[in-house]
Amino acid sequence: MPNTNTQTAQQQNNPELSRFYSVRFRILFGLGIAALVIGLWASCEYFLVHFRGINDLVSRGQFGDQFGTVNSLFAGLALAGVIYTIFLQTLELASHRIELRRQAEQHENTIKLTASAMELTAKMFKRQHVIDLHMAWKDIKHIDPAAPVAVDVVRGVNALGLTATLWNHDIIEREILFTSYWPGFQALYDSLATCTVVLPTVNKMGKDCLTNEIKRAYNEMKVAETAALNRSVTQTTIN
Repeated sequence: MPNTNTQTAQQQNNPELSRFYSVRFRILFGLGIAALVIGLWASCEYFLVHFRGINDLVSRGQFGDQFGTVNSLFAGLALAGVIYTIFLQTLELASHRIELRRQAEQHENTIKLTASAMELTAKMFKRQHVIDLHMAWKDIKHIDPAAPVAVDVVRGVNALGLTATLWNHDIIEREILFTSYWPGFQALYDSLATCTVVLPTVNKMGKDCLTNEIKRAYNEMKVAETAALNRSVTQTTIN
């Protein structure tokens, strides 16, 4: 047989096992009560026949009427037991509701913490891209389409590519990108677009270094520039 302490520890660590032992105890307790009642009934029958000599039903009825008070007592105890059982069930339901409410609050707090962590991560991610973009445009030199320098072209294409990625995927607000980098983006793009000199280190002409993503960002920024000019003209006309 398992040790009692070991069994108790297993019940604490395993809720399913604890419920199993609880149900088993209730079944055994109920069977014990039933056996006790049957035993008392059988012993009463034996007592009446062998010790009191009461064999006929009328005499047995008269003998049983002597214990009417006891019957009332047991009936009252049974009612009290039912009331107590209802009380225990009410407490259990209340405890269950409290546990469900606690779990719901924990789940809600977890969702809030996750959302906060994701928001913080997004801010850090965006901040890092802002720093990377600033560093990419740092020391960018003008490119002469007739005599481009390969190193300057590579740096320029990298700056254009990073700006285009942030623009196309809305990683940084487009208004910020347009206001801060559009003039330099446009000038560098136009220089490379008219560069037909093959660069020795990359074996490409300057215009071939412009990727589809860069071209897409350039065209959309041109549209944004046109829209801004139209708004400015409209505002001037109204004033």
